[in-house]
Amino acid sequence: MEEKRNCHRQVYPSEVPEQVVQVLGSVSRVATLEDISKWRISKVDTLSALLRTEDGSWEKAKSKEIIEKYLKTSEKTLGPFELTIIGSNLCSLDTSTLKTITPISIQNAQPLNVASCSLEQKKVLYNISSTAFLIYRASFVDYYNLMKSYLGGAPLHDVVILSVQNINMDVDVFRSLQLDVIKNLTVKNVQGLMGDQLRDLKLFENDMVVRTWVNLQLQSDLDTLGIGLISNRTNPTTVAPIQATSGATEFPKLSAFLAALLTAVLQILQRRA
Repeated sequence: MEEKRNCHRQVYPSEVPEQVVQVLGSVSRVATLEDISKWRISKVDTLSALLRTEDGSWEKAKSKEIIEKYLKTSEKTLGPFELTIIGSNLCSLDTSTLKTITPISIQNAQPLNVASCSLEQKKVLYNISSTAFLIYRASFVDYYNLMKSYLGGAPLHDVVILSVQNINMDVDVFRSLQLDVIKNLTVKNVQGLMGDQLRDLKLFENDMVVRTWVNLQLQSDLDTLGIGLISNRTNPTTVAPIQATSGATEFPKLSAFLAALLTAVLQILQRRA
């Protein structure tokens, strides 16, 4: 592979033609950023050839260079076809580039794999996709099925809304939610979100995300689920309230005694006088 790369450098010192770039195959994966900067990438077929998963994965910096070279050529955009081709390499792009994706492009592309994206990238993609699939919210089940790839960027408010829509969220989607969102979900919220899939939480009880949520819940609340989840948090200790009624009933008795004693003392003093 190294020999082929050096050969291309010698034959094409300034720019590698598009027809050559399209047939690089797995050799392309050993290219440097300097090599890629000399590739001609103006056709979607070239982009597709370079990002073929069969030829191996790309380092983020390199896939970013390839995609951006394509986008800079004749002001190309990330349309539905490009998004489908790019796949998980989408996560190599800056959020400023991701924000140029239109809702219609998300709507017409295949579901994107955003698992390797940063939280900020997921938030951007969630906002675009929630707009793209807004028309399907009349049926939250349909909306969920379209949106589940992007829910890792959803805010707490939106997830709570889904918890009352009978969507039967599968455990992998639950685990993909923002950890700060998961930490703020109640037992009732999670029960509503997962529905028929709730028992899968028991299967994944040692998963870091699931364990974090479980340990934030009271055992008494988890017991209502009936799936055997055990929290290391105990129920708060209840302190018996101070009984003030006993003292209150004794106080009048004590006052009466003192009054009687005072009267007796006054009578004695009057007799002496």
